[in-house]
Amino acid sequence: MDSTNLKEMGFTECVQLVKLTPSDLPYQGGLFVLLDRSIQGGSDIIYIGRAKNLVKRIFGGVLGGRGGKTSRRIHEMLFGEGALSKAEISWMTTDKLKAGRDDLLQKYKQEYGKLPDWN
Repeated sequence: MDSTNLKEMGFTECVQLVKLTPSDLPYQGGLFVLLDRSIQGGSDIIYIGRAKNLVKRIFGGVLGGRGGKTSRRIHEMLFGEGALSKAEISWMTTDKLKAGRDDLLQKYKQEYGKLPDWN
């Protein structure tokens, strides 16, 4: 499971995080993946997440650094470790947030023997 599989699962085209605007995302619940295409030899997916409101989670939590422990940790990795310039995002809307994310994490773990690096 990597960025080449996302489109067939219903995810959008990948967008660079530095170019993302709130109008790009729906104000709905959904699943999202963060990617780093500079990774060689394995999956370029670095995080699989869910959100009741994609705009709030991405702009308030991931990019804004507000929210829970995971959002703050991802924010620090993006900004503190300089990963923002390489990071991309893809998303899909769904009302099956927990089950959908858990299914994606299970597929990833079956293929790679571990969770994505940031999960």
